[in-house]
Amino acid sequence: MPTWDQFDAPSKEYRAQVVGHAARIAVEALVASEDDVIGMIEFGASAPAGVPYEKFGITKQAIVSRALKLIGIAS
Repeated sequence: MPTWDQFDAPSKEYRAQVVGHAARIAVEALVASEDDVIGMIEFGASAPAGVPYEKFGITKQAIVSRALKLIGIAS
C-alpha cells in the first residue's frame, strides 16, 4: 500500500470493497486501527533491539498463528 494514511482515509466498508475479504495481517511498530494487527499500541518503548518486539508479542510465532487463524487452519 502507498501509505497507511491514504489507506486509512476511506471508510472501513469502502476498504473492504476494494481489498476484499482475503486474510491480511499488518505487522507494524505502532498501529491500533485495524482488527488484525500485530503491533504496539503505544509509543516510546526503549530497549535493546528485539526486546520490545518480544515484549509486545511481535514475533514470528504470533504472525504465523494469526495467519493460520485467519485462513481457518487454526483456532
